[in-house]
Amino acid sequence: MYVSCVPTTHCSRPDTSAESACRSPPAALGGDERIEAERIELLFRNGRASDLFVLVAALLFVVLLEAEIAAEIRFAWLAFMLIGGGARLALVVWRQRSPDSASSARWALRYTLATAWLGVGWACLIIGTAR
Repeated sequence: MYVSCVPTTHCSRPDTSAESACRSPPAALGGDERIEAERIELLFRNGRASDLFVLVAALLFVVLLEAEIAAEIRFAWLAFMLIGGGARLALVVWRQRSPDSASSARWALRYTLATAWLGVGWACLIIGTAR
């Protein structure tokens, strides 16, 4: 795994962990591939926070929509979202533990599929509450 030296802005906090020390990207990557690899690295670097937010938001919506949607549908939707959020969180942890087990493109595909799962869940919530 590599982490490039990305300039920080006033909104970001520098990561001081040993893993995030500035290293050069692999020399085998071309210009576009390096950019794509860096974009995927950013997805996974911020993945835990976004996944935890999705799980908290899903729990909040289940409580807020108590009067709008039957309990069976709400809890089925919550289970769907917990599976998707948990899977994406597991994917983030997996990549952090063994980043070289797959190519950047493969990691991007996995993250995209997990995010699509969550998108379907949010769309079902919108469709279920529309009248």
